[in-house]
Order: sequence, then structure tokens, then C-alpha cells
Amino acid sequence: MGKSKVTGSGAARSASKVLKSKSTGPKSKIAAGSALSQTKAPKKITSKISASAASSGLNGRSLLSIISP
Repeated sequence: MGKSKVTGSGAARSASKVLKSKSTGPKSKIAAGSALSQTKAPKKITSKISASAASSGLNGRSLLSIISP
């Protein structure tokens, strides 16, 4: 199991400022990028209505059969 630690929102804001700064050194930018890569991504939840509409749009076909010639 991987580590469950994530960067907090305050630290993420600071890391973002470091990355945007023109006067920050490359090692600091590497550390800031690493911190930002450990932030928790927001959950994306598909609503029941959207899922139902997408499912009925397939009409029994798979997505691959639609996009493949």
C-alpha cells in the first residue's frame, strides 16, 4: 500500500507561488513540484442522470464499437 500523506491546501498555494516565481532556483522548483504532485485530487462523481443518459446512448454497443471503424 502506498503512502497516504497529501500536501495541504496552504502548502500547495505556497508551492504554486514558488513555481510561478522567476527568482526561485531550480532545486526549489523541483521540491515545489513534488509537493504539488502529492495534493489530493478532487473526486469526480457522475450523476445518476448523466450515467443513465450515457448508458442509453450506447444502445447495447460498446464504446470501442462506436469509435473504431
